[in-house]
Amino acid sequence: MVGPTTCRIFKSRASLQDFIATVPIFRRICEQLYNSKNLFFEVLGVEGRIHSFSFSFEHRLRLGAHIAEQDRETSNTELIERLMRVGATDHRGTHPERDAPLLSLNAEGVYRGDLQISVEKTFGQMIRNIWVDFKAPFNAAQKDVDLRLSYTCGAGRGQINAGDLTDWTTPVVSFYRDIILRRFLPALFYDIEIEPRLG
Repeated sequence: MVGPTTCRIFKSRASLQDFIATVPIFRRICEQLYNSKNLFFEVLGVEGRIHSFSFSFEHRLRLGAHIAEQDRETSNTELIERLMRVGATDHRGTHPERDAPLLSLNAEGVYRGDLQISVEKTFGQMIRNIWVDFKAPFNAAQKDVDLRLSYTCGAGRGQINAGDLTDWTTPVVSFYRDIILRRFLPALFYDIEIEPRLG
């Protein structure tokens, strides 16, 4: 429990195998909490007033010796520029500083870069809000990356219905496995293979 309007269930420092084994347990807990006849909701006075819920997947990553297609080591801040280009086309080039104002700083070194972006994505007929929170903290090697990826129901134009409350296939499989693990992370790190820690 986080507060009078927020309830959080989390599993920290989980390997992928541990996460997979835990999902059914979390699902049963949530199904009980979402039961409209449950005393838990009645006591809190929030029965029938759930307006959003989300699944967040947090990673602390350390970059390897190099990223493919480059002949030198890559720092965590170099990933920020590619992350900021979220559109299908890139119109940069005509006015470099107008298109990327930070170029006017003439920086001799970049030591930290954080990015938080929210996008809308449709899964089937469901509109969902996706958050990407990328932090590239300053450290001697500049190799560490903190990454949080969230799938939210009920934000923006998305609406919640009763079936969404027990739908774990979309956030865990369609979002996290198919988009994040199989597309986003490999695209972010070029052709480096993502190897989960199973044990």
